[in-house]
Amino acid sequence: MFLTFIREQAANLVTKHTLPESNQEWNLKRTEIRKKLVKALGGFPDNKCDLEPELVGELKFEGYVVEKVIIQTIPRVQLTANVYRPDGEGPFPAVLCVHGHWKGAKQDPTVQSRCIGLAKLGFVAMAVDACGAGERGIEQALGEHHGEMTAATLYATGRNLAGIQVYENIRCADYLQSRTDVDGEKLAITGTSGGGNQTMYAGALEERFKVVIPVCSVGNYQAYLGVACCMCELVPGALTFTEEWGVLGLVAPRALMVINATRDGIQFSVAEAKKSLAGAQVVFTKVGKPKNLTHVIVDS
Repeated sequence: MFLTFIREQAANLVTKHTLPESNQEWNLKRTEIRKKLVKALGGFPDNKCDLEPELVGELKFEGYVVEKVIIQTIPRVQLTANVYRPDGEGPFPAVLCVHGHWKGAKQDPTVQSRCIGLAKLGFVAMAVDACGAGERGIEQALGEHHGEMTAATLYATGRNLAGIQVYENIRCADYLQSRTDVDGEKLAITGTSGGGNQTMYAGALEERFKVVIPVCSVGNYQAYLGVACCMCELVPGALTFTEEWGVLGLVAPRALMVINATRDGIQFSVAEAKKSLAGAQVVFTKVGKPKNLTHVIVDS
């Protein structure tokens, strides 16, 4: 009965979120969704602190170098990152690689493989430890970073874990643009699972990410109800102002590639993702860039 009650509430909320009939109407909706999304994420600081980047080590391999980097994202809050830099002077296009719920965080073999591949293709790839994960874990037992304790600790202050992650990813765009070996006009973001959610929200709000590639993370908010989702993937009150198509629509007219796996959980399934993508496609069409939205389905 509880789930029936919640799902009926959600269905009623969704009836208020109509698709735009024109570009002008979308511009109004876009402003409203963006404003409410930032508020739901706990808001962002009015002023950005100095990044104070510090290079603390290097690892040299054939064709690329891994730099161990620390930056300050919020006053007295440091983010640990590995920057995979191709040999040569550049400037290179860059990809911010955010990790999912893997114990190794930025050093997980999956993340390392992705970054090595990107470096060998001529991209600077920046892999970061999300707040509460990896070298930034509260304690070793929380290293897998499903975010329960970190997220709960934040709530009383009006902040939430998703909001901090999104803001820190925005600060990573600041850092990448500060590097002389990076082409600051060619930034992208990608991640899988929890990293895919970070990608969707940071990509929606930070327009310097010209390409946004969330993997195994896009479904729709109604499908989240009653199934397993992690605290860092949830935006409080999201259904009160949009369905997931509205967040994806914020990426338009930039490039958005959504990747789903056929055997993923129902909340991130191909069928549920298609519901959100159908709405997002309307937005991309209204802004005149229908081909900038791509859906890739992988049997996995």
